[in-house]
Amino acid sequence: MLRVTRSVGAYWTSERIPRHSMIPITAPATYADLKRRVQETLLIGERRIEEAKVLTYWTTGRLIHEHVLRHKEKTYYGKEVVVRLAEDLEISQSVLYKRAWFGALYPIVSARTKLT
Repeated sequence: MLRVTRSVGAYWTSERIPRHSMIPITAPATYADLKRRVQETLLIGERRIEEAKVLTYWTTGRLIHEHVLRHKEKTYYGKEVVVRLAEDLEISQSVLYKRAWFGALYPIVSARTKLT
């Protein structure tokens, strides 16, 4: 069984998908068919990876942005938060600033919108 995690509203849920449902039932008859199916599979996988990256960047940015907005009365709080997160998570401050900017720039992500 494979565990798949997906977003449902503001929450994440996990569901189990049987491994056999992901493997083609019939083997390709020709090399051309094999090539086409492998290419389609790779493209679908790459798209899913990119969508997951964008969602991860956006969610990270929104979390930071919303937290900083909640404490906006503190003058330098945003910078302090990013510095502390960068140290605690061992990640670059510039990466966190970029994610926060991305989350602030695009406040709503629609599940129906396809990114290309």
